[in-house]
Amino acid sequence: MITEIRFETTESGPLLPNQERVHDVRITRKGLIVHELLSTKEAGERGMRHTRNEYNIDPDRAAAFLDSLTTEFQVGEWPTDFGSPVLEGRTYEVTILQDDGSVQRSRGTVDLPPGGEEIAMAVRRLAAFKKDPWVF
Repeated sequence: MITEIRFETTESGPLLPNQERVHDVRITRKGLIVHELLSTKEAGERGMRHTRNEYNIDPDRAAAFLDSLTTEFQVGEWPTDFGSPVLEGRTYEVTILQDDGSVQRSRGTVDLPPGGEEIAMAVRRLAAFKKDPWVF
């Protein structure tokens, strides 16, 4: 049984001011969703800006979402790499934690896993995110 899933999506390429670079979304069976965002600062400012938002949803709703990943999207059958070589663009890594302690990882670039768009939409419907999360 899936206890947690994490989607880490990264934008590569030249750094531009005030640009989102990383979205990290973690969803737990207990109903906690953590969305972390790393972005460049305004022009003339150095460094990166880190934002973290937490959302609490009904644990039954979180469990139903996590269970659907197995029943509807067969995430257990995903290969470890959906990637196509790219120099710039988005890359993603999905980490799935199981109740037996096992960890499954899949990563990719251009090609989404089966049902990827539907999974991304389902994630966005789980909470009223302050910033639209990147999922894949």
